[in-house]
Amino acid sequence: MKLRKNLAIYAVSDLLGRSIGLIASPISTRLLTPQQYGAIGLLGAVWSTVALIQYGGMDSAYPFFSVHSKDNKEQILSISTIIATISFFSLWIVFSTIGLIHPWLQNYAQINKLELFLFLLALIPSSLIGWYLYLLRFLQQALAFARINLLGKVLGVLISLPIIYFVPSHQRLALMFSISTILQILTFGWVFYEFRKIKIVLYSLSNFSLKLAKKMFSYGIILVPGAIIYSISFIADKLLVGWLAGPDQVAILILATSVASVSLLLKQWFALTWDPNLIEWLATKNPKFYLPKLQATAIAISIVFCLIACLAEIWGQWVIAFLYPPYYLPVANLVPIICLTAACSTLSLVAVATTIIADTPIYFLPIYSLALFVNCLAGILLIPRLGALGAIYGTFIGEIGITLSWILVGKLVLKNLPLNWGIPTALIGFSIFFIMVYSYWQYQSNIPLSMFTSSFLIIISTLLLWQQKILETVFK
Repeated sequence: MKLRKNLAIYAVSDLLGRSIGLIASPISTRLLTPQQYGAIGLLGAVWSTVALIQYGGMDSAYPFFSVHSKDNKEQILSISTIIATISFFSLWIVFSTIGLIHPWLQNYAQINKLELFLFLLALIPSSLIGWYLYLLRFLQQALAFARINLLGKVLGVLISLPIIYFVPSHQRLALMFSISTILQILTFGWVFYEFRKIKIVLYSLSNFSLKLAKKMFSYGIILVPGAIIYSISFIADKLLVGWLAGPDQVAILILATSVASVSLLLKQWFALTWDPNLIEWLATKNPKFYLPKLQATAIAISIVFCLIACLAEIWGQWVIAFLYPPYYLPVANLVPIICLTAACSTLSLVAVATTIIADTPIYFLPIYSLALFVNCLAGILLIPRLGALGAIYGTFIGEIGITLSWILVGKLVLKNLPLNWGIPTALIGFSIFFIMVYSYWQYQSNIPLSMFTSSFLIIISTLLLWQQKILETVFK
């Protein structure tokens, strides 16, 4: 019940937040010059790359220690928060110093030093709030998470946009960064109020243990390279397409990712809900309790995502042809593969439980490194022939490699996750076959057949979920 409720909360709050940004975009694009509007994205992209290490690996170590450590849970939370805070400020000082002394970042984003300083200042409360939101997820405080997340976005739109209207255009970006910093500080105060309500002290020196802190930091820092490599795999396809096929194919890739956002958002919402519940289940140390839940979740993921992939194949061409210029019609071929890639990526969230059960971080780096190599190699071979579709195939192959690796580690190496992967494998295999056949024979042009096939697949998927008692097993 808790998993289902939290999933709904995360989904609704995320959709509301995105809606606010979408509604405000016509106004913000008129108030800011294209250069100013683009500078926000460029600065965010640079920081998001650096920010992969901003918490010193605590965002990876915290779940492991929550499951296995015999220490007080509040002590683990407090120590990880202290390490994450020190790590962030250390990184922020280095990044800010380089950015302010050397003109590379100003030149890259085409902003002045004041605007850069104000952007860097806004990073302090926003990054720390990011860590506190992470903790709220694992504390199963979905409503508090949603309140804080929406508070910053709503205040940002309601306050900043009307104010910057009254100043000259060349001052608007600096003023927007200033307002953002003030609002983030107010949100920062609200965060502590939320933690106070659940009687959690974030910074408690009485709970601090240098020995445990060293152990947690050493554990977390080992996981950082793997996390960086996995994140690089998400941008590798765009870089390779731009290099080997040109910006026109990059446009097709970006649009395909946007159209396939249903599956990508579903994966994101699932991850927000899944991680804290997985930690609670594994903390019981009772395989008879958590293995059925993991098994049912893996089957549910494969049913839902494979259904979305097949429906995307059936109706993709109609949607693209109706909404976009003819040049973008090839996007319809990419969307089903992206949905299957999301399916494999989401299944990995289940299969990776093997490392948490075994309390070992050593497999992340080799698995993600191999997947990145396969992804790039496939992209280099396929993109010159297939364009953006070749990049998607490369990403799909890489995600299949990651999922299979975690399955093999759990079943054959660590032997602590004896799940039956037959149904997920069969469903993904069927989806690949269905997409190939439906695309080759161009059945999309037959509307009655498309409607019948869609209805049939939805009915069969619903029956599978009911017959396997998926929802009952996962949500009880």
